Amino acid sequence: MTKKNAQKNASCDLSIIIPFLNEAGNILPLMQEIEESFHETNFEVIAIDDASTDSTCTELKMAMEKHPFLRVIRHSKRLGQSLAIRNGVFVARSDVIGLMDGDRQNPPSQLLKIYQNLKLIRPDKGMVTGVRVNRCENKWRRLISFLANQIRRRLLNDSITDTGCSLKVIDKEIFLRIPSFRNMHRYYGALTLMVGGKVSEIAVEDRPRIIGETKYTSFGRAFESIFDLLGVIWLKSRFSHAEILEVEKNNG
Repeated sequence: MTKKNAQKNASCDLSIIIPFLNEAGNILPLMQEIEESFHETNFEVIAIDDASTDSTCTELKMAMEKHPFLRVIRHSKRLGQSLAIRNGVFVARSDVIGLMDGDRQNPPSQLLKIYQNLKLIRPDKGMVTGVRVNRCENKWRRLISFLANQIRRRLLNDSITDTGCSLKVIDKEIFLRIPSFRNMHRYYGALTLMVGGKVSEIAVEDRPRIIGETKYTSFGRAFESIFDLLGVIWLKSRFSHAEILEVEKNNG
């Protein structure tokens, strides 16, 4: 087996999944930040190019030459953030998954902070998620987000403070229990609880976007969220979970 193939097949302690859609200009500095933050961690980064139309794919290839920890998946057509994350998890080599956005609004140091606080849910399986403080968004977007979180918590009873924060660390076993659907990333907290996982939250820093434009509008996100919320309510009503215990035979 060649050194390259051995590295490709090696296990690691953390798989960081990052979906990218037209994020040219953000990739190389983001990978450098990740390397600086996680240099003492046995990790990999799986970047999913969701059929970008700019030079995202070219920049990812350049980043692969400089950063051996980087693996790249490219979609032939756009699937959206949730399915991009799902496809990254499918090929992850670690049993622990880190999630973050590719727009550099999520400081990698804050993902490391979450990863180091997995003890908050141990010995259980589940997810540790960030709660953004001093959010770098305008007042209108913060208001829409606040109202959406209030409505979601009331209807789903999930007690999650900030579902819009992309910084999360989740056990792969828990993630793979969750039914897959479009925009499921907005409900990871409720879905983790639904499948029997434990959820904990910690405060994380936020920062403004420097390069590129957001892919969501407040009204567009709110409109889609109504249908997604109804779907999750239905899913919870139809889903059953029980602890699975293996029965051992008597030795006597």
